[in-house]
Amino acid sequence: WVLTSTVVLSFWGATQIRAQVPDLQQRLDVALSDPVTGLAVRRVAEGAITAAGPNAVLTVALADVDRLHDINHGPGGYATGDRYLAETGRRLRQAATDGDLVARLGGDEFVLITRRMPRDVAIALTAAFAAPVTVGAGSLPLEVSVGISCFFAGDPHQLLGRADLAMLTAKQRRTGIEIYDPGRDGLPSPAGVRPERRPRSGR
Repeated sequence: WVLTSTVVLSFWGATQIRAQVPDLQQRLDVALSDPVTGLAVRRVAEGAITAAGPNAVLTVALADVDRLHDINHGPGGYATGDRYLAETGRRLRQAATDGDLVARLGGDEFVLITRRMPRDVAIALTAAFAAPVTVGAGSLPLEVSVGISCFFAGDPHQLLGRADLAMLTAKQRRTGIEIYDPGRDGLPSPAGVRPERRPRSGR
């Protein structure tokens, strides 16, 4: 009787676990994807950079949406802002190729991670962002500032930090896209140290 009970309980336990797998998978998918854009979230992007290893060289394009505050407080409110963000994500996917990763880092920041050369990525993004965003019966220009960095993987802070500095230069100069230049943009602050942020114009 004890053996039979153990088998029954084991079978019941396994059945319960199997029944929970779809729900657990759904929860995991939700945790790893952004609900507005459907893109991967920051932890996925940082994990991909770390997993590539310190000997790999990756290019990251960090995109920051300009004037999102104005869009959120304009006609249509935050619903219009969400559609604008979703379209930004779609354009980044349009610029991506097989093997690339596109993620939303949070708020108005996105990242494209690839092994392509920076100038090739800049050309692809320029084409992808060219057309305006259709919102209801009207349209808005897709205004995004992008910083592109090519550096050794393994440390997300350094790779994303360089792209962020180039993005701030693009935003300050209103040039749209800039490729990281250490002489012009400086170096990222050490991990754990809050960097001094230059003002982000046009927000």
